[in-house]
Amino acid sequence: MRDNKLLVFLVVLFFAIFIFVCGVAVFQEIKLENSLTSSEKKEENKESEEKEKVYEVYDVNDSLVLELMGPVNIISMLDDDSLLTTLYGVNRAVKVEDLTDKQKFNLSLRYYMNSNNIKVDACGEGKTYEVKLDDLRTSYIKDDGYLEKIEASDDYVGAGEYSYSIIEDGFSVCGSIFGFEGPLRVAHEFEVVSAHREDNKMYINAKLIRYVNVPDKVSDPDNFYYETYDSYSDNALAVESFEESIEGSGFRPDLSKYATYEFVFEVDEDDYYFESVTKK
Repeated sequence: MRDNKLLVFLVVLFFAIFIFVCGVAVFQEIKLENSLTSSEKKEENKESEEKEKVYEVYDVNDSLVLELMGPVNIISMLDDDSLLTTLYGVNRAVKVEDLTDKQKFNLSLRYYMNSNNIKVDACGEGKTYEVKLDDLRTSYIKDDGYLEKIEASDDYVGAGEYSYSIIEDGFSVCGSIFGFEGPLRVAHEFEVVSAHREDNKMYINAKLIRYVNVPDKVSDPDNFYYETYDSYSDNALAVESFEESIEGSGFRPDLSKYATYEFVFEVDEDDYYFESVTKK
Protein backbone atom coordinates (compact mmCIF):
# COMPACT_ATOMS: atom_id res chain seq x y z
CA MET A 1 0.00 0.00 0.00
CA ARG A 2 2.83 2.28 0.94
CA ASP A 3 4.56 1.37 -2.32
CA ASN A 4 1.45 2.39 -4.28
CA LYS A 5 1.28 5.75 -2.52
CA LEU A 6 4.97 6.33 -3.21
CA LEU A 7 4.46 5.45 -6.85
CA VAL A 8 1.52 7.87 -7.13
CA PHE A 9 3.57 10.57 -5.44
CA LEU A 10 6.46 10.09 -7.82
CA VAL A 11 4.17 10.13 -10.85
CA VAL A 12 2.49 13.35 -9.64
CA LEU A 13 5.89 14.89 -8.90
CA PHE A 14 7.16 13.90 -12.34
CA PHE A 15 4.18 15.50 -14.08
CA ALA A 16 4.50 18.61 -11.91
CA ILE A 17 8.16 18.96 -12.84
CA PHE A 18 7.35 18.26 -16.48
CA ILE A 19 4.62 20.90 -16.54
CA PHE A 20 6.93 23.38 -14.79
CA VAL A 21 9.76 22.75 -17.25
CA CYS A 22 7.37 23.06 -20.19
CA GLY A 23 5.96 26.28 -18.76
CA VAL A 24 9.43 27.74 -18.34
CA ALA A 25 10.33 26.72 -21.90
CA VAL A 26 7.15 28.28 -23.31
CA PHE A 27 7.77 31.45 -21.28
CA GLN A 28 11.33 31.72 -22.58
CA GLU A 29 10.12 31.16 -26.14
CA ILE A 30 7.47 33.88 -25.83
CA LYS A 31 10.02 36.21 -24.25
CA LEU A 32 12.47 35.52 -27.07
CA GLU A 33 9.80 36.11 -29.70
CA ASN A 34 8.78 39.38 -28.04
CA SER A 35 12.41 40.40 -27.87
CA LEU A 36 12.92 39.61 -31.54
CA THR A 37 9.69 41.39 -32.46
CA SER A 38 10.76 44.47 -30.50
CA SER A 39 14.20 44.37 -32.11
CA GLU A 40 12.67 43.94 -35.56
CA LYS A 41 10.31 46.85 -34.94
CA LYS A 42 13.22 49.04 -33.88
CA GLU A 43 15.11 48.02 -37.00
CA GLU A 44 12.05 48.69 -39.15
CA ASN A 45 11.58 52.09 -37.52
CA LYS A 46 15.24 52.89 -38.07
CA GLU A 47 14.99 51.87 -41.73
CA SER A 48 11.80 53.91 -42.09
CA GLU A 49 13.45 56.97 -40.60
CA GLU A 50 16.42 56.55 -42.92
CA LYS A 51 14.07 56.25 -45.89
CA GLU A 52 12.32 59.47 -44.91
CA LYS A 53 15.61 61.38 -44.95
CA VAL A 54 16.25 62.91 -48.35
CA TYR A 55 19.50 64.12 -49.88
CA GLU A 56 19.58 64.73 -53.60
CA VAL A 57 22.00 66.71 -55.76
CA TYR A 58 20.58 68.56 -58.77
CA ASP A 59 22.26 69.63 -61.98
CA VAL A 60 22.64 73.42 -62.16
CA ASN A 61 20.53 73.41 -65.33
CA ASP A 62 17.79 71.17 -63.92
CA SER A 63 14.33 72.46 -64.84
CA LEU A 64 13.29 72.64 -61.17
CA VAL A 65 16.37 74.71 -60.28
CA LEU A 66 15.75 77.14 -63.15
CA GLU A 67 12.05 77.33 -62.26
CA LEU A 68 12.78 78.23 -58.63
CA MET A 69 15.40 80.79 -59.62
CA GLY A 70 13.13 82.46 -62.16
CA PRO A 71 11.31 84.88 -59.84
CA VAL A 72 14.46 85.97 -57.94
CA ASN A 73 16.55 86.33 -61.11
CA ILE A 74 15.08 89.77 -61.71
CA ILE A 75 16.34 90.76 -65.15
CA SER A 76 13.68 93.27 -66.17
CA MET A 77 14.65 96.94 -66.08
CA LEU A 78 11.03 97.61 -65.14
CA ASP A 79 11.24 95.67 -61.89
CA ASP A 80 10.83 97.37 -58.55
CA ASP A 81 14.34 98.51 -57.57
CA SER A 82 13.47 98.13 -53.90
CA LEU A 83 13.12 94.36 -54.37
CA LEU A 84 16.62 94.18 -55.84
CA THR A 85 18.15 96.16 -53.00
CA THR A 86 16.14 94.23 -50.41
CA LEU A 87 17.32 90.84 -51.66
CA TYR A 88 20.83 91.69 -52.85
CA GLY A 89 21.84 94.91 -51.12
CA VAL A 90 22.67 93.68 -47.60
CA ASN A 91 25.24 91.37 -46.04
CA ARG A 92 22.82 89.29 -43.99
CA ALA A 93 20.11 86.71 -44.43
CA VAL A 94 16.95 88.13 -46.00
CA LYS A 95 13.91 86.09 -44.99
CA VAL A 96 10.52 86.03 -46.64
CA GLU A 97 9.17 87.87 -43.60
CA ASP A 98 11.41 90.83 -44.51
CA LEU A 99 9.57 91.40 -47.80
CA THR A 100 6.68 93.78 -48.27
CA ASP A 101 3.30 92.50 -49.43
CA LYS A 102 3.93 94.00 -52.88
CA GLN A 103 7.32 92.28 -53.13
CA LYS A 104 5.82 88.92 -52.14
CA PHE A 105 3.13 89.37 -54.76
CA ASN A 106 5.76 90.25 -57.37
CA LEU A 107 7.61 86.96 -56.74
CA SER A 108 4.45 84.87 -56.48
CA LEU A 109 2.94 86.19 -59.70
CA ARG A 110 6.16 85.74 -61.68
CA TYR A 111 6.56 82.18 -60.39
CA TYR A 112 2.98 81.25 -61.27
CA MET A 113 3.17 82.68 -64.78
CA ASN A 114 6.61 81.24 -65.56
CA SER A 115 6.12 77.77 -64.02
CA ASN A 116 2.84 77.34 -65.90
CA ASN A 117 4.38 78.67 -69.13
CA ILE A 118 1.61 81.25 -69.53
CA LYS A 119 2.16 83.69 -72.39
CA VAL A 120 0.50 87.10 -72.58
CA ASP A 121 0.68 90.03 -74.98
CA ALA A 122 1.89 93.49 -74.06
CA CYS A 123 -0.66 95.53 -72.17
CA GLY A 124 -3.21 97.06 -74.54
CA GLU A 125 -2.03 94.98 -77.50
CA GLY A 126 -3.97 91.74 -77.24
CA LYS A 127 -4.28 88.72 -74.98
CA THR A 128 -4.33 89.05 -71.21
CA TYR A 129 -4.64 86.30 -68.60
CA GLU A 130 -6.86 86.13 -65.54
CA VAL A 131 -5.12 84.75 -62.46
CA LYS A 132 -7.48 83.64 -59.72
CA LEU A 133 -6.67 84.58 -56.15
CA ASP A 134 -6.59 80.91 -55.16
CA ASP A 135 -4.02 80.20 -57.90
CA LEU A 136 -1.44 82.21 -55.97
CA ARG A 137 -2.10 80.76 -52.51
CA THR A 138 0.47 78.00 -53.03
CA SER A 139 2.70 79.92 -55.43
CA TYR A 140 6.23 80.54 -54.06
CA ILE A 141 5.11 82.31 -50.85
CA LYS A 142 3.67 80.00 -48.17
CA ASP A 143 1.90 82.58 -45.98
CA ASP A 144 -0.73 83.92 -48.37
CA GLY A 145 -1.96 86.69 -46.06
CA TYR A 146 -0.29 89.28 -48.29
CA LEU A 147 -2.81 88.57 -51.07
CA GLU A 148 -5.61 90.22 -49.13
CA LYS A 149 -3.49 93.36 -48.73
CA ILE A 150 -2.75 94.12 -52.39
CA GLU A 151 -4.40 97.46 -53.04
CA ALA A 152 -7.12 97.70 -55.65
CA SER A 153 -6.39 99.67 -58.80
CA ASP A 154 -8.05 100.06 -62.19
CA ASP A 155 -4.66 100.75 -63.79
CA TYR A 156 -2.04 98.14 -64.61
CA VAL A 157 0.79 98.02 -62.08
CA GLY A 158 4.20 96.60 -62.93
CA ALA A 159 5.47 93.32 -61.49
CA GLY A 160 8.66 92.59 -63.39
CA GLU A 161 7.97 91.50 -66.95
CA TYR A 162 4.25 91.47 -66.10
CA SER A 163 1.70 94.12 -65.23
CA TYR A 164 -1.57 93.50 -63.44
CA SER A 165 -4.83 95.09 -62.43
CA ILE A 166 -7.22 93.79 -59.80
CA ILE A 167 -10.48 92.23 -60.94
CA GLU A 168 -13.14 90.23 -59.11
CA ASP A 169 -11.56 87.18 -57.40
CA GLY A 170 -8.15 87.80 -58.91
CA PHE A 171 -5.94 89.73 -61.30
CA SER A 172 -5.83 90.55 -65.00
CA VAL A 173 -2.25 90.11 -66.23
CA CYS A 174 -0.53 91.40 -69.36
CA GLY A 175 3.06 91.94 -70.47
CA SER A 176 5.01 95.01 -69.40
CA ILE A 177 5.93 97.29 -72.31
CA PHE A 178 9.63 97.84 -72.87
CA GLY A 179 10.31 99.84 -76.04
CA PHE A 180 13.62 101.51 -75.17
CA GLU A 181 17.07 101.61 -76.69
CA GLY A 182 20.24 101.24 -74.68
CA PRO A 183 22.90 98.83 -73.45
CA LEU A 184 22.46 95.30 -74.69
CA ARG A 185 23.25 93.52 -71.44
CA VAL A 186 20.57 92.86 -68.85
CA ALA A 187 20.82 94.56 -65.46
CA HIS A 188 22.23 91.38 -63.91
CA GLU A 189 22.38 87.63 -64.25
CA PHE A 190 22.80 84.62 -61.99
CA GLU A 191 25.17 81.72 -62.53
CA VAL A 192 23.97 78.73 -60.49
CA VAL A 193 26.99 76.84 -59.11
CA SER A 194 25.29 74.13 -57.02
CA ALA A 195 21.88 72.85 -55.95
CA HIS A 196 20.73 70.12 -53.60
CA ARG A 197 17.78 69.02 -51.51
CA GLU A 198 18.20 67.95 -47.90
CA ASP A 199 15.03 66.61 -46.27
CA ASN A 200 12.39 69.36 -46.60
CA LYS A 201 14.82 72.09 -47.70
CA MET A 202 16.08 72.96 -51.17
CA TYR A 203 19.40 74.85 -51.38
CA ILE A 204 20.55 76.71 -54.49
CA ASN A 205 23.88 78.55 -54.58
CA ALA A 206 24.42 81.14 -57.30
CA LYS A 207 26.79 83.93 -58.29
CA LEU A 208 25.28 87.36 -58.93
CA ILE A 209 26.86 89.43 -61.72
CA ARG A 210 25.45 92.92 -61.96
CA TYR A 211 26.21 95.02 -65.06
CA VAL A 212 26.38 98.81 -64.77
CA ASN A 213 26.78 100.87 -67.94
CA VAL A 214 29.32 103.70 -67.60
CA PRO A 215 28.98 105.83 -70.78
CA ASP A 216 31.75 108.34 -69.98
CA LYS A 217 34.44 105.60 -70.01
CA VAL A 218 33.96 104.32 -73.56
CA SER A 219 36.81 104.75 -76.03
CA ASP A 220 34.40 104.59 -78.96
CA PRO A 221 30.99 106.36 -78.84
CA ASP A 222 29.39 103.35 -80.54
CA ASN A 223 30.55 100.99 -77.78
CA PHE A 224 29.31 100.20 -74.29
CA TYR A 225 31.50 100.22 -71.18
CA TYR A 226 30.45 98.10 -68.21
CA GLU A 227 31.53 97.67 -64.63
CA THR A 228 30.41 94.53 -62.82
CA TYR A 229 29.31 94.18 -59.20
CA ASP A 230 28.11 91.31 -57.00
CA SER A 231 25.47 93.21 -55.03
CA TYR A 232 23.02 96.12 -55.14
CA SER A 233 24.57 97.81 -52.12
CA ASP A 234 25.27 101.54 -52.51
CA ASN A 235 28.86 101.05 -51.34
CA ALA A 236 29.63 98.00 -53.50
CA LEU A 237 32.99 98.01 -55.29
CA ALA A 238 33.42 97.11 -58.94
CA VAL A 239 34.63 93.56 -59.50
CA GLU A 240 35.53 93.68 -63.20
CA SER A 241 35.15 96.06 -66.16
CA PHE A 242 35.09 95.72 -69.95
CA GLU A 243 34.14 97.49 -73.14
CA GLU A 244 32.23 95.96 -76.02
CA SER A 245 30.69 96.89 -79.32
CA ILE A 246 27.12 96.24 -80.38
CA GLU A 247 28.29 92.84 -81.63
CA GLY A 248 29.48 91.97 -78.12
CA SER A 249 32.90 91.22 -76.67
CA GLY A 250 32.71 87.61 -75.56
CA PHE A 251 33.24 88.75 -71.98
CA ARG A 252 32.78 86.01 -69.40
CA PRO A 253 32.94 86.92 -65.70
CA ASP A 254 35.50 85.24 -63.46
CA LEU A 255 33.03 83.60 -61.07
CA SER A 256 35.68 83.11 -58.39
CA LYS A 257 35.68 86.89 -57.84
CA TYR A 258 31.95 87.13 -57.10
CA ALA A 259 30.03 86.51 -53.89
CA THR A 260 27.78 83.48 -53.61
CA TYR A 261 24.11 83.83 -52.68
CA GLU A 262 22.40 80.86 -51.06
CA PHE A 263 18.68 80.55 -51.71
CA VAL A 264 16.66 78.33 -49.37
CA PHE A 265 13.25 76.92 -50.24
CA GLU A 266 10.87 74.92 -48.06
CA VAL A 267 9.63 71.70 -49.67
CA ASP A 268 6.04 70.75 -48.87
CA GLU A 269 5.14 67.69 -50.96
CA ASP A 270 5.06 69.05 -54.54
CA ASP A 271 5.18 72.73 -53.55
CA TYR A 272 8.30 74.86 -53.06
CA TYR A 273 8.26 78.07 -51.04
CA PHE A 274 10.89 80.80 -50.95
CA GLU A 275 12.32 81.00 -47.44
CA SER A 276 15.49 83.11 -47.49
CA VAL A 277 18.55 84.32 -49.38
CA THR A 278 21.95 84.92 -47.80
CA LYS A 279 25.06 86.52 -49.25
CA LYS A 280 27.98 84.33 -48.19
